Order: sequence, then structure tokens, then C-alpha cells
Amino acid sequence: MAENSQYLPIGHKISGHYEIIEVLGQGGFGIVYKVKNRHQLDEILIIKELFLKKDSFRVRGKTTVATNPGMKHIFEKIRGDIEKEVEILSSINNKNIVQEYGQFEENQTIYSIMEYIEGMDLAKYIEKHTFDEDKAIDLLKQLIHGLKEIHLRNIIHRDIKPSNIMRTKDGVYKLIDFTNNKSYMDSEITITGITSQGYSSPELWRKKAKVGAFSDIYSMGMTLIKVLTLEDPPEMADRFDDATFQKSIDELPVSSNFREIIRKMTNRKSDNRFEDLEEVEDALKVLNVKGYEENIPLKTELIDSNDVVSILDSSIKEKKKVKKKSIRPPPHRNIKILMVFIGVIFMLGGIIFLVKIIKPSEIHIATEENLQDDTALKKEAKEKEECSQRDYDTGVCKK
Repeated sequence: MAENSQYLPIGHKISGHYEIIEVLGQGGFGIVYKVKNRHQLDEILIIKELFLKKDSFRVRGKTTVATNPGMKHIFEKIRGDIEKEVEILSSINNKNIVQEYGQFEENQTIYSIMEYIEGMDLAKYIEKHTFDEDKAIDLLKQLIHGLKEIHLRNIIHRDIKPSNIMRTKDGVYKLIDFTNNKSYMDSEITITGITSQGYSSPELWRKKAKVGAFSDIYSMGMTLIKVLTLEDPPEMADRFDDATFQKSIDELPVSSNFREIIRKMTNRKSDNRFEDLEEVEDALKVLNVKGYEENIPLKTELIDSNDVVSILDSSIKEKKKVKKKSIRPPPHRNIKILMVFIGVIFMLGGIIFLVKIIKPSEIHIATEENLQDDTALKKEAKEKEECSQRDYDTGVCKK
């Protein structure tokens, strides 16, 4: 990449031991460097420097980063997002998510360290390689595998597109650039950050909107359209009249089953999309999409597109019913269990009470031997009453 006054020079050592060997690129929020870690046997890593392309600059003759006063609050906001990104990603070990190693401060900015992925981003890859249905499904499966880790933490990526997906030489796809991520714990959030024309879901273009896993699902669907057709997805303004877009879905070079799944993923209305990634997986299995699951035979007959949508909706509704039913046992069953439990407690309490109030010495069992003993004792008592004086040595009564 050509030299730029905004870039740190080749050979410069960030933090004293990360030697810059190449500038890989610059986006709106930062500059990406390929470095050698001189403390770890020249390990190759990626370091991302927070640097606002339009509003940050180098102090003359120094490596220090300064930002226009009017944009300082934006700089600090993005800085906080990066710190959150590092915290999230460093706790995840998933082959389809870029591995984050940590961060540090220097030059009045922040640097994040991540793995170096030997390969190229998907945007460059599709310039030289074509995608068929099998390859598109493989891409979708891998993205789902990675995104599940993120969504489990109530985080959405918000910027899935070919340039934010790396492909290794071994065919592994990795999601990168989580700077634009956002929590969707709340039903409605204030949208900040950069949206990508054609890939960002409609709700992300509003100032306040309900967002969720379905927002990333939309972006994945648009990414599939891009890799299958090499045409840029339509801008949001072009989807108010959706007829042209729906026609382009009809012409996708894939099976009718997979085509309808993509159509549902990219629906303008979030309520009509898949709610989560599990629903996408279920749809792929239910419709026996080629190559998705080896142990499910392929359907030989074609399914009408209306039937496909019906199958998708009924499958998802049935799944939600099962989820609701499995939440807790019926109320009457709980009451029966409680009554049995109380009965057992009362019974045990009664036994313990009886054991405590009845002494063993007071319990007399009427056996034949006991009856004989009772007769002898009565006889001896009678003799004691009749005898007024008894010899001490012989025990004979003296009358």
C-alpha cells in the first residue's frame, strides 16, 4: 500500500516490540497494520489503530494521534466500543470468529491486537472465484457457527458484508471487524455507527429501532445474494417498491428451497424474517436443502414457492409451541407433587413424636415367658405381705 502521512512508517515498533511490516488498509475508524512480535519469535499479528479517517491526524513530527475538537466525543465513543469488542472477542474461541488477544494505549489512542489470518476477504475472493449453491450453503453454515457465539452474549455484529468476512487458504470463513457491534438486551436501542448500503437491515437505518439476531440474518442473506450474483444488493431506497428485488430472488441460480430461505432472510419487515439462527438451521433441515445435512435424503420433486413459505412458517410456529410447552410442567401436576410432599412430612413428624413420648421401658410385650415372670412376682409380693419377720441369712419366714 502506498505511503500515507496518516500511517505509522514501515519498521516503526508499536509499544517497543510490534514492528510494522505492512499497512493492510484504512477504514473510517482505523488503520490496520501487519506486524512482527519481536518478543515472540517474530510471530505475525494484526494491530488495529483507532484513527478517524476524516477527523484524526498526526502531530507534526510525531506518532501521536490528535482529533478535531468537534469530533472528540465520537472518538471516545468508538474507543469505548473497541474496548468492549476486545473484551467480548478475547473470551471467545471459535474458528469462525477472529481471535482477539488484547489491547493497549499509546500515542493518545488505542491499539487492539488480533490473529493474522492468512487468506483474503470475501469481497476480493469472489472477484476470482464463483459461488454455486453448495459453496453458498457452506458459507452460511460457517457464519451461523460463528454468530451463535456472539448472539449468545446478546450482541449483534451489525455490519456483516463480504469485506468483513475473511477466507483462509483452508476454506474457513472468519467474521472480523466487530467495532460496530451493539447489545440488543433492550427491545429498542439508539442506533449509532456506520451502516453499509445494501447490507444493513432496514431497522438499522432508523434512529431508534428494535434490533436483534434477525438484523444480522438480513445481512447474511444479502451477502449470499452478492456471492451468488456478483451484483451489489439494492440500496434501502430501492426497496420501497420491492418487485424488482423479488424478481432477482426468483432468478438466483439455486434450488427453489434455498431461494425461499434467502427470500425470508432478506424480508424488509423484521417480523417476517427468521427470528434467530436456530430457525435458519431448522429451515435448511426441514426443506432438505442440498448439502446441509448428510443424513437427510434430498427431495427429488420441486416444491412450489408458496408451499415452501408455508412449510417454513409452520415449522417455526411448531418449534415455538414446543419451546413454550417445555418451559414448566402443568399447574395441576405441581399441586399433586406438593400435596404428596406435605403428606410425607406429616407422617415422618408423627413417627418422630411417638418415638419421643413412649419410653422403651414402658413397652410390655405379652409373651408366655413374661406371663410366668408376672406370676412369680405376684407370689413373692404376697409372701412379703404375710411374713412380718424373715431370717436374713436363710430368707425363711419367722412367724
